[in-house]
Amino acid sequence: MKWIQAFNTAGESTTLAQMNYGKTATVGNFSPPVDGTIKKIAIFIGHEAATSLVEDVRIELESTDWKPNRLEFLAAGAGLRTAPAVPLVPAVYDVNLPMFKNTSLRGDYIHDSGAPVTSRIRVLFGFE
Repeated sequence: MKWIQAFNTAGESTTLAQMNYGKTATVGNFSPPVDGTIKKIAIFIGHEAATSLVEDVRIELESTDWKPNRLEFLAAGAGLRTAPAVPLVPAVYDVNLPMFKNTSLRGDYIHDSGAPVTSRIRVLFGFE
């Protein structure tokens, strides 16, 4: 299995917002570099500072090749990240989703509880 970073964000949105694609700081859809099948989706919640505060995060991924077209994935933060902070374990989902070079994928996120501070989210695809 190979892994690729599909989306990221370094923001705090309490309304549904589109993520940056790949490793860029540009909001937009992710264009897969190859045709394949996504077997795992991993959601990493990072922390930028000792005062980082992240609770619940919902990631919504969308493709016209999936049925249903829009899927939701959840990840939990760990509250206030005071030093020394224990690393968070990523939320990993087993899936079987097609991806094609000619079909871009959309990624949205929302912090659906609390008031997030200095949050960073990364979404990786494990694919074959």
